[in-house]
Amino acid sequence: MSMSGIGWSLLQQGGRQAASLAVFAALSLLLDPSAFGLIAFAQVVIALVTITSELGFGVAIIQRQNVTPAHLSTAFTLNVGLGALLSTATILLAAPLAQLFRKPEAEPLLRGLAAGFVLSSVGMVQSALAQRELRFRDLALRDIAAQVGGGIVAIVLAVRGAGAWSLVAQALVAAGLGSLLLWVRSPWRPRVAEVSATAARELWSYGSRIVGFNFVKFLVQNTDRLTLAYVLDASQFGIYVYSSKLVLQTSSMLSGGIGGYLFPRLAQLQDRAEDAGRLLLRAQRGVLLLLAPVMMIAALLAPALLPRLLGPAWQAGVTVLQVLAAVACLQAVFAPIGELIKAFGQPAWLLRWGILLAAACTAGVAAGSPWGAKGAAAGLLVAHLACLPVLLEVARRLAGTRATAVARAVAPAGLAAATAALPFVAAWAAGLQLSVPMALGAGLVGGTAAATLVVRTLGQDPAVRAFLERRVRRADVA
Repeated sequence: MSMSGIGWSLLQQGGRQAASLAVFAALSLLLDPSAFGLIAFAQVVIALVTITSELGFGVAIIQRQNVTPAHLSTAFTLNVGLGALLSTATILLAAPLAQLFRKPEAEPLLRGLAAGFVLSSVGMVQSALAQRELRFRDLALRDIAAQVGGGIVAIVLAVRGAGAWSLVAQALVAAGLGSLLLWVRSPWRPRVAEVSATAARELWSYGSRIVGFNFVKFLVQNTDRLTLAYVLDASQFGIYVYSSKLVLQTSSMLSGGIGGYLFPRLAQLQDRAEDAGRLLLRAQRGVLLLLAPVMMIAALLAPALLPRLLGPAWQAGVTVLQVLAAVACLQAVFAPIGELIKAFGQPAWLLRWGILLAAACTAGVAAGSPWGAKGAAAGLLVAHLACLPVLLEVARRLAGTRATAVARAVAPAGLAAATAALPFVAAWAAGLQLSVPMALGAGLVGGTAAATLVVRTLGQDPAVRAFLERRVRRADVA
């Protein structure tokens, strides 16, 4: 596994998510929970923009062994056309969607977001080419610059009283700037003469199933929000989404960073299942080693920090955050297996898995929703636990990774999380009521101890050692 590739992929995801989270947090301080709930509802539409703007052609371009100029020009033309169509549909459907979810104030926001379909679609092929060629440096710099640019615009508008429109502006500026930077960095340009019906059929044979899975994946990742947007008022909905964003976005950042590298690398190992299995286990271990201690500290700090930083109105988010921290860790196990299924050319499996998880999450959230945000979070956790054995069996069939091997791979992450919790446990055992300074101190001590353990564990990985040795040799030469 190329450590430099993973590093740039993590930087791509980390920079993008960090900028997004920083803007999200800034807006939460500038807006009351009810206005924030409208922003959260708009975020669901933003996620839908990302899914539907590429027809699955981007993944097909990465996965195919041979890609011709006809494939690229055809994918570009069809995606831009779809983007224009979806923009029009969003404008027309904004009113009924807002009424359906009992959020009439969101109608103009949805219309404003419509341009995002076109802005995203014009950079899809360039992005897929960069992933196919493992040019993660270009993707990282593009994403960070786009999110920083969008974030600056959003914060300025929020300070001036633009409210939820600041998030709309962030999404549009980030999408447009991201596509522009991709065009600057890529030498490829579409040609109308290269558009081919044959190439479209070849891409669609794989991409159509990925589109189906991506839609199901959208439902899985947003089942809780779709359900709660309907049953909760804007204020309670905002509290739930803010709590979930703090933890699930961290998981998404790490899993996305690894996945951005993992998918094309696993695609190169389609005929070497044993090597693919080893790579999968290392990815799961690495993601959870980084994530589990962070989730543990976040869950333990939440009671002391969340209501004091954001005010008493956000107290209900503490339990939600703690439960979703466990969901985030499970998603970190799930995500690399999803990349394996895609890379091994099994989109039908991916679609069936997505439908199963979506159904389970829908049932869990619906069952818990009478108890509000806390019940919905608990239902989401139960759904993920129930589906875990199914996905582990899929990984065994494709790459020969048994559940016991997965357990051994992730065990160091559990130890690191337990190490991070020790100062909190010691304080509670002594009967201490943790103030904010004491809680931060316990988090610092536990985090330092866990980080030491993580570094030692990662240092035993041959790929990590080889990467560090190369860096040392380059430094010596310089």
